[in-house]
Amino acid sequence: MVWHLQPRGKPLAKQVKRRLQRQLTKLEQQLRDSAHRDRAVHKVRVQMKKLRALLQLMRPVLTESDYEAGNEAAKQLADSLAGSRDAKVMLDTLARLFGDYGHRELRQRLETPLVHYYRQQRRKPIATESLLDNLQRQYQKLPLKRFDAETVQLALERSYGRGRRQWKLLQLELDDTRLHNWRKSVKRLLYQMELLLPEPCRRDRGDLKRLGLLLGQLHDLHMLRDLLQQQRILVWQDDLPTVNALIRQREAALLADAWPLARKLYRRPVKAFSRRMMALWRRG
Repeated sequence: MVWHLQPRGKPLAKQVKRRLQRQLTKLEQQLRDSAHRDRAVHKVRVQMKKLRALLQLMRPVLTESDYEAGNEAAKQLADSLAGSRDAKVMLDTLARLFGDYGHRELRQRLETPLVHYYRQQRRKPIATESLLDNLQRQYQKLPLKRFDAETVQLALERSYGRGRRQWKLLQLELDDTRLHNWRKSVKRLLYQMELLLPEPCRRDRGDLKRLGLLLGQLHDLHMLRDLLQQQRILVWQDDLPTVNALIRQREAALLADAWPLARKLYRRPVKAFSRRMMALWRRG
């Protein structure tokens, strides 16, 4: 059964401290899985997102300096793995794009520079030992004695409220950076809800998870577009207008699926959302 924070029983501060230690141990084990580098890097990056979501849940009881130090340590470790993971994602995104729209010869021509980029990234050594040591130091010293249910509710309000504001701004102007930040907020709230709600309540996370997947695919498309532009010296110039048109077509389809989910997710005011989540959590 998936672990979640229990509203009754052991003090919440002790539960969170134990959860932190388990996540750090799991992270260390995943970093050792060098025999399956792509899989290991993916798992570590997901684990880092969950760790930062947990840090956000604790933020109301942390000083700004403690929070920033923990967040920066996590970001540095995740960034050290970005090149290898991003290269693999670009190849997968290209396969999905042309799986939908065909263009076999065009796909083969575009794959050549991407495979070259992917192999370059895989040859780079991953030096994470000192970054992991720093991360463990920062998280193990976090003062969590004041962590309680009020902390959880305040953190949920911040996470949900941030995502709701970002979504409203996107209704006024669609922007890649805003979409990227909104995607991170959606993922963060999802991981926080997974820490609170047990499996029987997973239907309450379903729309949020689907929205995160759609926004993730949208982000991958933008990364593919930008990488092909950066590597344009290796790409047939006549191919770029065609692939950019396909990307825009796929982008429109993803957004068409995302907007109804977002309207449903953000239909509640911030306080109403947090009260509902806390009631679900306490009911277990």
